[in-house]
Amino acid sequence: MKNLPFFAVALLLFVPSTIYGQQQISPNPNSGNIYVTTPDWVNHEDFSNYYEDANNIGLVQINHGGVLTNHKMTEEYLDITFANRANFKVISAGGTFVNQGFFLNRGTHGFISNQGAFNNKADARINNAAGNLDGTSGISNISGTLTNQGDIFNGRDEHGLAYENAVFNNLVNAEIYNQSFINNQGQMANHGHIYNQTSSVISNWEKFDNKDGARVRNWGTFTNHEDAYLINNGVIDNLDGGNVKGQFVNHGHLSGNGVILGAVFDHGITKPGNSAGVKTIHGNYIKVAGSMEIELGGLFDGGGDHAITEFDWIDVTGNVELAGLLNVSLIDGFEKRINRGQVFEFLRVGGTLSGQFYGLREGDLVGNFGGQDLFITYGGMGDGGGVALFTNAVPEPTTMLIWSMLAGLGMTVRRRR
Repeated sequence: MKNLPFFAVALLLFVPSTIYGQQQISPNPNSGNIYVTTPDWVNHEDFSNYYEDANNIGLVQINHGGVLTNHKMTEEYLDITFANRANFKVISAGGTFVNQGFFLNRGTHGFISNQGAFNNKADARINNAAGNLDGTSGISNISGTLTNQGDIFNGRDEHGLAYENAVFNNLVNAEIYNQSFINNQGQMANHGHIYNQTSSVISNWEKFDNKDGARVRNWGTFTNHEDAYLINNGVIDNLDGGNVKGQFVNHGHLSGNGVILGAVFDHGITKPGNSAGVKTIHGNYIKVAGSMEIELGGLFDGGGDHAITEFDWIDVTGNVELAGLLNVSLIDGFEKRINRGQVFEFLRVGGTLSGQFYGLREGDLVGNFGGQDLFITYGGMGDGGGVALFTNAVPEPTTMLIWSMLAGLGMTVRRRR
């Protein structure tokens, strides 16, 4: 874990209240207004944008066609610090800010509003370390694009990082350290690492795509809200030294082929894979409500390679509590190939299994697919333990009788290892 950077800058010079046409910001403390209108503005030295009073609020605004670069002193390998304690705006449709050094957003009035392009380059840092919780400090990415190749530190701010109808790209090897709130209301794609610290919150309200090879380390709370989409092809890690520290809660749509470490509390819609695929949960899976969507496109489970499975399934190493609806559909023309004597173990359980899907008791008919009746068993089939679908009574009659008796007694089933 990296330490949050600290910065202090002396206010030495005075800048007139409004500046146009300047092609360099250096080295000026600013309590007036600066408008960037050309593509060649470069900040070569430490700069402080600060709030003075209501009539002189401190504003740096990058307009259409304007590009401001916070330069890195490559010869000395030192960061140039752009300290924002007032109002920093990147206007949509052409405004661009490029950070190659250190961007500090701090203080009672420190506010970043991005509607254009905000690019944090490799080895660059953004520290959102707001002072007072007055509702104005923070980073707000509104209808723009924020691309991170370096580090973002987010702490002590009630707004955190909000992306309203916008795009946020956390690229490979990039890192976000959250000690407060991350509210995603737009399109967020994580290719790198996100560290959600103890008592911190990640809230997804729109679309969060955790890419293959990406990782979210969660010691706090990660919530996928109602009607939101979380596509996890990477890893969501709620553990610390093998102990559950963070909490992952789904109220929206959860899909992807990735891994979740730790408990999952599922109130929403869960669909394994990306049609078809496997979701792996190393921990307990508690299906509170909502539905599970299972697609059947063949009989092959991948044989150890989840990428080539022909039907959806979930592999849970811990305990499973079931509730909600089960929805099954056929894909890839399987309605022409489904036949009697076929089995699909779509939920594999390493611990104990309790509960049932709504309206589906042991041996009940799930539906007719491709002319074949499809039934459900909570006793697993073959050498597995879990929940399976089958097109007719494949198990021996005595085996089915035992499973039916156990289900009728309300007993749980433990997977054999």
